[in-house]
Amino acid sequence: MNDAKHDSAISISQHHFPFTERRSESNRGSGRPVFSMSEQGPRASRLGRLRRIATREQIMEPMTRIQRRDSWLSLFTHDLEQFHQQSGTGAGHPEPQLEAMIRHYGLFWNEHVAPFFAEIYAETGLDRKTVELIGCALLAARGWDTGVRAHAALALEAGATPDEVRGAILMTMGVGGITAAATGLAWAEPVLAAVESSVEK
Repeated sequence: MNDAKHDSAISISQHHFPFTERRSESNRGSGRPVFSMSEQGPRASRLGRLRRIATREQIMEPMTRIQRRDSWLSLFTHDLEQFHQQSGTGAGHPEPQLEAMIRHYGLFWNEHVAPFFAEIYAETGLDRKTVELIGCALLAARGWDTGVRAHAALALEAGATPDEVRGAILMTMGVGGITAAATGLAWAEPVLAAVESSVEK
């Protein structure tokens, strides 16, 4: 392929496939692609036009990403001083299954576990509501009741409706079977029903 044709092909590719190339800060300007989209054809072209995104970096500027990460971090960290001053449940206390972890390894949780999840969530580029709905579905499929309850509440805080949370959990039936969907819905229901009853009042 001669240079003219090669340049034309790159132009067409970047127009139709906005994620054809993504360069990290260290590789920017080096000309080395970090990621290549394998999907080609009319469907990919349509998706490219609909997204109207030139590069992944345009939707995730460094400061925007840092702010998104920090907002997630505030949800995962625990106030250890408040936790140790109080007993039982309530403000400052996690779900019962996490209480021993936070009591004995709270500093480790805040310095390593919470940032790990905050980084994952921030890297997705998804809005908080979408991430929490996905989290509800994944935790239901995994079979963790604590996670389902906690993230159902977080999904509601992020603007999801109770029915949207139920719908996300229902989706687990496709990969986890009836058991995953039914138990997930049962775990989330007290959280969702409490919100619905408060609205009715």
